[in-house]
Amino acid sequence: MIKVYKFFFLSVTVFSLFFISRCTKIDTTSLGQDLIPPIDGVNTLVTDTFTITTENGIFNDTTRFTKDDEYMFGQLVTDPVFGRTDATIYTELKPGFQFSWPAKPDSIFGPAGCGYDSSFLNLAFFNIGDDKGIYGDSNSVINYNVWAITDNTNFNKDSSYKIATDPNIPHGLLIGSGSVRPADLNDDRIVILKRDTSRINNILRIRLNGTFDNIMRDMLTKDTSNVFNSDANFRSYFKGFVLEPVGSGGNAMMKFSLTNTKTRFELWYRYLKNGVPDTTFSAFGFTSGFGQPYRCASANHIQRTTAGAPFLNYLAPGVDSVIALQSAPGTFATIKVPFMKNFPNKIIHRAELIMDEDPAFSHPLYTTPPQIYLDAIDTAPNKFMTVPYDFYFLNAFTGPADFQYFGGLRKIITDGAGTRSRYTFNVSKYMQGMISRNDKYYDFRLYCPYDVRYHNQYVAGIPWPVINSPVFGRVVLGGGSSTRYKMKLRVIYSNI
Repeated sequence: MIKVYKFFFLSVTVFSLFFISRCTKIDTTSLGQDLIPPIDGVNTLVTDTFTITTENGIFNDTTRFTKDDEYMFGQLVTDPVFGRTDATIYTELKPGFQFSWPAKPDSIFGPAGCGYDSSFLNLAFFNIGDDKGIYGDSNSVINYNVWAITDNTNFNKDSSYKIATDPNIPHGLLIGSGSVRPADLNDDRIVILKRDTSRINNILRIRLNGTFDNIMRDMLTKDTSNVFNSDANFRSYFKGFVLEPVGSGGNAMMKFSLTNTKTRFELWYRYLKNGVPDTTFSAFGFTSGFGQPYRCASANHIQRTTAGAPFLNYLAPGVDSVIALQSAPGTFATIKVPFMKNFPNKIIHRAELIMDEDPAFSHPLYTTPPQIYLDAIDTAPNKFMTVPYDFYFLNAFTGPADFQYFGGLRKIITDGAGTRSRYTFNVSKYMQGMISRNDKYYDFRLYCPYDVRYHNQYVAGIPWPVINSPVFGRVVLGGGSSTRYKMKLRVIYSNI
């Protein structure tokens, strides 16, 4: 997302190469330990004297969300390294297919005391996973506004929008406002829904104000069948919602699921029941499927504001002593270890890049990403690709990628230098290929993407992996010239 798409050709040749690279005996050991013992009486040797150069960069991020992804909302305003982040959600919520009123229309429209009552916007909080759907301070308060989209020209139900780019969807009518403390979203809350008392949880529930009441009241005075049973007619009256953080007091990011059935727009109205006005509602949800008449548009804009942030100091051309990685829409670093190719022809038992967090830049609210990712830079066609031989899928047809072997998963370590995050990447087969078969050398790219896909490498049916949630995670690592937490390439080998 830095959605780089992949095309492998499913041929006998590629299929064979897949398993050859998976099973070769010059593979690293599978022990996964810091010490590798002598093998069959052959002494192993260790070196980490390679020269590594590192340089920071910032993406023109092309990450896009599908409708089934978790959407980010909130703001982070006190990051001392990277600056500020704001996340805004755009969404349509529409009547379902073959909409019908739960009560007879002539009992709603006409009798005294009946008709439109009120409206609510509900968004389903996505609290699944170790992060519980919150990044930052769960006790901070996020202030927000809800706007009505006034022009849907740029809001297309069949489009997937870049998260780092403002979708330029006009909104001018303020129809709601409020505040939310993220920690409260997990708690059961009692709400009075007209005559009924209910418990709700994992929902951001927003009462829409009088401006929106006027829009809905106008809709309900029209020919209700044509308004609510025609997508074009419904969109002509109401084009969607914008949920936008405001102010500078918030310090948390939350995940919401549009496709969860708890996400809905509630239209409350009164109808005549047994001669007495009663209250009920119709719920309009989010439809994601292609070909459905009420398919909904959606977008998530994540705005990074780095003006004045220390991170900008690391973007000057030249070698950097630290690597500053921010999850999508994020940053990256180029890693160069050209001397790998000049290593004598040996049996490589394990070659791994080791990179440690510099605790001087850590922050209790902005935790390190659970996973980062390394790929290779092919400068000739100016393309990126997976690290040769070391990145592969456990099954040729169903995946997933074997990150336990390849690496990039966060490990918390504690030693004499303190507690910090460590990431390692296994590049053993790649290095062995260079020194034994004269394979091509490639520089590395290190980053923290949402997912990874490559146009030039694709196998049908294999799910390319999600690496890390957008916004959730940032880390400053020691670079190749760091004096305290220097990045290393450690090679464990034996003579042929």
